[in-house]
Amino acid sequence: MVTLPLGIFGGTFDPIHLGHLHLAKTTYKLCQLQKIIIIPCHQSPLKAIPNASADDRCNMIRLAIKGLPYLAIDTYEIAKPSISYTIQTLEYLRQKNGETPLALIIGIDSFNRFDEWHKWQKILDFAHLLVVNRKNQEPITNKTALAKLTTRQIFDPQELQNKMAGLIYVADINPLPISATDIRNSIRQQKDMSHLLTKEVWQYINNHQLYIR
Repeated sequence: MVTLPLGIFGGTFDPIHLGHLHLAKTTYKLCQLQKIIIIPCHQSPLKAIPNASADDRCNMIRLAIKGLPYLAIDTYEIAKPSISYTIQTLEYLRQKNGETPLALIIGIDSFNRFDEWHKWQKILDFAHLLVVNRKNQEPITNKTALAKLTTRQIFDPQELQNKMAGLIYVADINPLPISATDIRNSIRQQKDMSHLLTKEVWQYINNHQLYIR
């Protein structure tokens, strides 16, 4: 029996925007995933402290994915009072989902810092990697990442269904050029950013006066 992989999409989502939703929808279809689990982090070890609170970021995610049955949220990392390490989240998801294949969605920029991750050597023991190939993005230059790619890369996403973990698929999806940082900075300048967010998320940001300072 074929078991479609579960996609794992982590980040700060500060705020979640149409670029995130486009990436999720396109990856879901291209890679034939059964669902994508969005996992907002408490605090990434490689990024700045989020601007919006954990509750606000989770509320915005729930609003953004309402009516999209292929997306779900898991607050495992948010519930932890410490830095979020991917390996710990993957261990949790493996225990929760048994032998279902897991596919971690990351950008090439993150893949180029793969050997900076906490216990990076174990990541592929728990999940496949779906490396999103952004248009005009930097090439894969990290020697560790290239070495993994040489031995683990597949070219047909259906192969992700045959193993629980350990493979790498590079997905060319041409993401929308939207930046959460630019959205926050523009809101501080009192600019209308409604065209880059769902209506519900934009309304939430205004109602709760997020990112105004």
